[in-house]
This record gives sequence, structure tokens and C-alpha cells, in this order.
Amino acid sequence: MYVVLLKSAGENATSISDDPYVQILKKSGFTVDLLETLDFEYNISNLAEYKNWRNNHSCIIFSSPRSVIACVKAGLTGNENDLCFVVGPSTELQAKKAGFLPKGAESGDAEKLASFILKHFASKLDKPIFFPCGQVHRDTLPKVLENEGKKVNIITAYSSVENTQLHEKLRLNLCEGNPIPECLVFFSPSGVSLTENILLTEIKPHRPNIKLVAMGRATATRLKELGLTVSAVASSPKPESLLTALKQLK
Repeated sequence: MYVVLLKSAGENATSISDDPYVQILKKSGFTVDLLETLDFEYNISNLAEYKNWRNNHSCIIFSSPRSVIACVKAGLTGNENDLCFVVGPSTELQAKKAGFLPKGAESGDAEKLASFILKHFASKLDKPIFFPCGQVHRDTLPKVLENEGKKVNIITAYSSVENTQLHEKLRLNLCEGNPIPECLVFFSPSGVSLTENILLTEIKPHRPNIKLVAMGRATATRLKELGLTVSAVASSPKPESLLTALKQLK
């Protein structure tokens, strides 16, 4: 099966072959390509104002690896006494590298992490929660926490901009004469939005047999909002979860 991943490259990846999703799929016999959807700009000056965040916050939450990277670039590193929560194993790995001892990575998504925090740590949240995140983010996590009376201080840690070559490369993948992917994998709602025009004008009417796979419920929801059929949803942001989802399509 020929699979195209639409995602941002890892911060430490020097080539597509370094990406853990590419590696695990190739080892399992898939033909894989990766199209980078986003480039990133870090809001270092804004974050640097929060070097003393511990004085006024009860904990810190990271919902993406990029938010951790942004904090490190701004000089905000962790220690073993910090109460830190993360979404997913990739974010957990970055948080550990930054000196934090993160909790909740196994929750899988923001909504489940919020429930985990409220169930096990509500009594420790006597100050606002420090939440550095991307400029474009779903408000699920802060909404759940704020509905339970927990104040969330949302700080823009980075912004994402469209990779200038994304549309051209995706169209080349869909041209006659080139191998046509059997499956497109979307890793974020923003990745869906960036390719919305191609999805609606080229894939939906002319390539209906291409299967669309979502990493997580939020990404699946965005595809469905466009009237597209989602063939599979990976249950968690892990390469193994994507592999399981794709094997079910074979």
C-alpha cells in the first residue's frame, strides 16, 4: 500500500527517513512518502517574559512537542518539582528532554488529558494553569478545565505557516503517470484546512478511492466537516497506532 503522510517533520529529523512514522510503516512493508504541511515560527520574546511562571501558576501543560521546543528556546526549562502534563508520547519525550517529569501522556488527546488532570490533581490546581501552545489550537482542553473552575493562562508559544511547496507536491502525487497514493494520512486539523481546496476539488470528485486516515478525533472531525469520508482513525498519536489503523484497511 502506498501511503502519503501529511505532517510536519520532526524537529530533529534531518531527512524524511528519520521520521518515526515513516520508519515503522516501511518496516511493515508500506511504501511511504511524507509531505511537510507546516513551517514554524517561535514566539521567543513573548515566552521569555514568563521565565518565572512558577511563581504564579500551579502547573504547566504542553499539548504538542513544538510548545516544549518553543519554551526551551525562550529559556523556560523544567525541573523535577514542576507539575507538568502532556498530550501524547512525542510531547512527553520533548518535555523530558527539557527537564520536566511529565504526566498524562497516555491519555491520548486533550479532552482525555483534561479529565485525567481533574480526576487526579484538581486539589493541586490552586493557581492558574500555564498553557503555552500554538497560535492555532483547539480550545477543548482549556474549556474542560475552566468549566470546572480552573483558570487557564493561554500563551502563544509558536505560530505555523503553510509550507510553500505543499500544494505543488500533493498535486504531483495525484497526477496521471505518477504512482497514485492509496491512502492519505492527516496529522492535524490544520493540515486538513491547508489542503481543503485540493481535497474538495480534486480528491473528492476525481480520486474517491483514496482512503483518508486521521490521527485523532479532532483531525477526523475536521475531515468530516468538509463532507469527506474518514476510512480510519488512529486511536493515539503514536506510530504504532497508525500502523494498526492502516493494517485494518488492507
